[in-house]
Amino acid sequence: MAVCDVDHFKSVNDRFGHAVGDAVLTATADIFRDRVRGGDLIARMGGEEFLIVFAHASPEWASDACERLRSAVQGHDWQRIAAGLQVTISIGVCVATPRIDMAELLGRADAALYEAKRSGRNCVRRFVSPGEAG
Repeated sequence: MAVCDVDHFKSVNDRFGHAVGDAVLTATADIFRDRVRGGDLIARMGGEEFLIVFAHASPEWASDACERLRSAVQGHDWQRIAAGLQVTISIGVCVATPRIDMAELLGRADAALYEAKRSGRNCVRRFVSPGEAG
């Protein structure tokens, strides 16, 4: 599971207007949709946050997939939406285990997202359980 957040989204709305902010969210969703597998789930959680559930993925594969998504967003031609617009995302990843419920899984992915934000944004961080290799 991954929780993705558009970095500094409020400043996008403040600087470029809400129509541009809406276009950023639509383009971000399109980038995600074009780059995940058919069995994966993408959902907007609200605001500028998205949830991606990678079905049957190893921790390494999920982290690599998130890095590819992050890179695709950063490299997108945002100038087509508004001159001077640049967009990046931060992503937190967590891997499900048999003894974890969905609320805890989401909490762990969210904790990893906040670690990505504390690390300077525009990066992917994975929640590592005690005893799990990082």
